Amino acid sequence: MQDLHNLVRQFGEPEAENKTNRLIELLNKKPTNAESLIEYHEALLFILAYPDNQTILELAKTSLLKCGEWSKLWFDKSRSKDLKHLEESGLNGTTLNAKFSYGLTSHLATKYQKNIHLHSIEGDANRLREILQFSMVGIEKETLPHSMEDLMMWLTDEAESDNKTSLEILLKAISFFGKTALVSQTIFEFLSVFISIDFDLTFSTRSFLAMETGKYFYQKNALQKKIDLPALFALPKPKIAKYKSAILIETARLSLLSLAKETDPITFANPTETTLYDLEKGLTYGLFHMLPANRLPIDTYVGYMAFRNGIPISYGGAWIVGNTAQIGINIYETFRGGESAMMLCQLMRLYHKEYNIHFFRVEPYQLGHDNEDGLKSGAFWFYYKLGFRPEEAKLKTVAESEWQKMQNKKNYRTPISTLKKLVQGYMGYFTCREFPIIDSGIISTWASEKIKTRFSGDRQLAASQSISRMNSLLNLNYEEMNKWTKAEQDTYKSWCLFFYFSGEIPKIKKSEIAELIQMMKAKGSENEKTFVQLWQKNKFVTLLNNQITKEQDEHD
Repeated sequence: MQDLHNLVRQFGEPEAENKTNRLIELLNKKPTNAESLIEYHEALLFILAYPDNQTILELAKTSLLKCGEWSKLWFDKSRSKDLKHLEESGLNGTTLNAKFSYGLTSHLATKYQKNIHLHSIEGDANRLREILQFSMVGIEKETLPHSMEDLMMWLTDEAESDNKTSLEILLKAISFFGKTALVSQTIFEFLSVFISIDFDLTFSTRSFLAMETGKYFYQKNALQKKIDLPALFALPKPKIAKYKSAILIETARLSLLSLAKETDPITFANPTETTLYDLEKGLTYGLFHMLPANRLPIDTYVGYMAFRNGIPISYGGAWIVGNTAQIGINIYETFRGGESAMMLCQLMRLYHKEYNIHFFRVEPYQLGHDNEDGLKSGAFWFYYKLGFRPEEAKLKTVAESEWQKMQNKKNYRTPISTLKKLVQGYMGYFTCREFPIIDSGIISTWASEKIKTRFSGDRQLAASQSISRMNSLLNLNYEEMNKWTKAEQDTYKSWCLFFYFSGEIPKIKKSEIAELIQMMKAKGSENEKTFVQLWQKNKFVTLLNNQITKEQDEHD
């Protein structure tokens, strides 16, 4: 098994032959414990994503079925030492207990009733009782017990009599009490609801969860470690792969679910703005926009999931403002030490081509600030080697000095104290320097300060006055606005406050009015990508960003 582990990232004819022999030898050889089983399983999963040839691919698939049989057998026997390793593995026959959002939990409870159950409620019993009472007829409200244990029993009994699950009964009560998705989500979080997920061969087991593309790329040569990023950006726009939105969204959700994770763009994915791209050599990327009601007010948060030969290998997203994108990438542990640099660079290429991004940023946490794993992994130097540089001049100087020491002394390692300083600021990568850096956090802080100074912190007054003023300047009336969707109205009102403090809007020409209104509405439209494109070419956004930057510099 150790031989196989050492071989999975090696490629070539001799390596393929050795890999085939090891797989045949291990095919019916049961691992001695759950820890070994998981190590074996992860090696096989890597082979599934990076197969040398069809023979090795089929051997890996057969071996994964065996792993599923063994994991189910060990989990059913409930041996404590094995349970410890299997509980969060996502393997066949195992169970995972975790918390998710109200939206995702509701989706899972409806679609996968057999596999999703209520595990526990860690919140306040009195609050749960109040919520359950709200959905009851007045005269029966006092029949509810008071302790959390008894309330859980009540939910079980109610579910049996109603031919539903206790989780469905709870979610229905929360929905009835909350009225809106936002309030229901808040209540759900307050109650701290945990669900149990039972993995089997028909549902979400990591062994065979894949986005089928109908073709395989066989890895004949060594994995690509060094990347020429400018050359990658010069390649043509990636082609759209064959896919179905519903399958892509569900595959991404279940992949994260098996690791007790979720991201908003995937949980609240908009099917009409979900696309799968082919980036060659078996690598595909799904991009996910959120539904209008769930979007951020300024950033366009576009999530992604990467697949290699259909196997999920990485996830994250980009927070886009103008031509700037803050990127976050998370590579599944199984696939680290493979083509990490390639995954990141192809992701940047995709955002660059699809959204005209020319400045990429990485936040301090990703680099290792308040993140021990990121610090120890050398994330800072990983990005530095690709061309990212600290945005702060002082940190940039320190990084250049440390880099020079590393070049001059083969075994030199940056002291941990110095590394902790370096990861305190953002790193950035420019494709070209003609585009301004836009930070949504600075915009938000600027608007908040304006509300404090001009409206004494009265946000309702600020909102109503900004809408009235912008309606007047743009010749809009409420009768016309009522023809828009609620999301379009909400985003327009939000942007009114943004432009209210600009000295440029009163100078707007009649010919520019329609374009500005279109941009302000677009954030809430069905196609959020249109908003990104309109933002990038709107002169008033550029002028206002310059105004904000100038005021910030004067303040500092």
